[in-house]
Order: sequence, then C-alpha cells, then structure tokens
Amino acid sequence: MFNVHDLKVVVTELRVVVTTDKQVSDMGCHIDGFIAVIAHTHVLLDGPVMGRQVDVIAAANPAAEVALRYLNQAVGGI
Repeated sequence: MFNVHDLKVVVTELRVVVTTDKQVSDMGCHIDGFIAVIAHTHVLLDGPVMGRQVDVIAAANPAAEVALRYLNQAVGGI
C-alpha cells in the first residue's frame, strides 16, 4: 500500500527565482489500470502577459477540452 508519507523530496539544486522563470508541476497516478495525470505551468512576470504568450495560454484550455471530448467519444462516453 502506498502512503503519501512515503514520498521523499530530493533537492539537487537551489537557486533564486527570477522574472520569466517557469515552474512546472506534474503529478500522475496509476490505480487498477487507470492513469490520471495533471500538470500546471506558472510563469513569473513583472507585468501582464502580452503578445504570443497570451495566444498560447488562451489556446491551451480549449485544446485540452477538445482532446477530452474526443477521448470520451472514443470510449463510449464514460
């Protein structure tokens, strides 16, 4: 049986975070043959997001929803 207390964080490098750095968090689990994965990306900025960055952020969520709808249809709408 897996317990969350079994997780160990290994720090290999410490550094100061600066503007435009990206922080990515990925988590996943596999239970009884089913896989669940989630990811988040954060970009540190001094001001508002502008230009092509806005386009990428705005396109990411609808693209994920289209993929999810496609998968739901492929497996019979579970």
